[in-house]
Amino acid sequence: MKGDVLLNPVKVRGFTPLTARKNKIERKKQIRDIIKEKIGKDIIKVRKLCKEKPVFVDVCFYLLKTDDISRSKKDLDNLMKIVCDSLLTHMIQNNKEEELKGLDLINDDSEIYETRCRKKLVETVDKEGFDLMISLSSER
Repeated sequence: MKGDVLLNPVKVRGFTPLTARKNKIERKKQIRDIIKEKIGKDIIKVRKLCKEKPVFVDVCFYLLKTDDISRSKKDLDNLMKIVCDSLLTHMIQNNKEEELKGLDLINDDSEIYETRCRKKLVETVDKEGFDLMISLSSER
């Protein structure tokens, strides 16, 4: 169950959600940059709201309905991993490189108390993407 909303829904369309199979660092950076752009100047406020709190991460992935199974048949846990890693202070554990910094909304995965992830198939490429919301977890 979710509590107070810490990050209002971020809606990304015209973007193909990918798993971490290949180029996982580039994929994490891409997600991080997209989310950061959507949050905009409110990122500092969102960081203060989320940091060191038990959070609920809610993500819905919109995947293109196609015969190409690499586009529509993606494992939710692999899709979710990329998004959750982008929320961290450092996207790669024990790596302090500036370019590998995450959004710094949470210190590490232990602050994620609940998740909900799902996928929906869409008919056109412009509807591909994801929605992300972060709330205070009721599991504290």
